[in-house]
Amino acid sequence: MSKKIVGILIFLVLVVSSVTSYGAINAKGTLTPSTAKIAPGDEVVITLSMSDITGDLGISKFKTVLKYDKNIFEQVKQSNVESTWTISYVENQELLTLETTTPIKSGTNILTLTLKAKSAAPEGTTIIEFTESSIHNVFEDEDIIIAPLSITIEKASTPITSPSSPPTSTPPTGGNTNTNGLPQTGIEDEIVMGLGVIGIISAIVSGIWFLKMRDI
Repeated sequence: MSKKIVGILIFLVLVVSSVTSYGAINAKGTLTPSTAKIAPGDEVVITLSMSDITGDLGISKFKTVLKYDKNIFEQVKQSNVESTWTISYVENQELLTLETTTPIKSGTNILTLTLKAKSAAPEGTTIIEFTESSIHNVFEDEDIIIAPLSITIEKASTPITSPSSPPTSTPPTGGNTNTNGLPQTGIEDEIVMGLGVIGIISAIVSGIWFLKMRDI
């Protein structure tokens, strides 16, 4: 057996031994929305966290295919929570990749995504999901399943206000109010009194005229 072959076998044994000694990589990925309901034109912030990480080498890379309805949400904006992570997003492939030179070995948030509902977004429930997700380190790759998110689009409700009471009219001061609620002025009172006097005089004149006619 040549020295070259022996060297290759030794290298392979070392690699296998390293992987075995460090243990299998695994983790739980979770998506958490800032809200489960938004109105057209509003934003939802989604946080990706990793927990229950196993394997002494930790996680140095995460890959996923980001799926969301382009008719409902505008282009995604992303930012890393941990400054050591770099982000790559290939929009036409919907491929999102995160890498770090400092592998994580305990639970932490690693990414936030911001999605904005279009102003003409229809009402209803839509799904945001990470598919074909996987975690990596220098020796291992492992597929993981991340539960999708359900977001409801609904228009903001208009508050119902009680109708205001109609203003009440106050009769002007200095006058009386008749049975119809209309104000009477002092001049109208004088007219009424004048008509009464005229009626009395007319009655007296009529009486005198009637007596004279009897004497004739």
